[in-house]
Amino acid sequence: MQRSIRQSASADHEPTGTSLIGIDAEGSEHRFDHQRNAVLVIRPGEADNSTYGCESVDAWAEKVADACGWDDLRYGESLTTTIDRAFRGDDA
Repeated sequence: MQRSIRQSASADHEPTGTSLIGIDAEGSEHRFDHQRNAVLVIRPGEADNSTYGCESVDAWAEKVADACGWDDLRYGESLTTTIDRAFRGDDA
């Protein structure tokens, strides 16, 4: 699966306690909120973000893949890939 590299929509103000799952094909950023055990969806150009409960991040990633697809899926990425991305400066 080929993944494009895009800057995180909230790179300048990453929500505390969250991890990037990925950016979907519509440009929305999906983040896992560790405190709420939920998914935070940040839509470009919208002031309000949405929070959704989920059974697991795996289930959420599959749901988004089926609904609209991923433009840049980070969830499930190997540690080696994550480190390589950071050293290249592609880390969102």
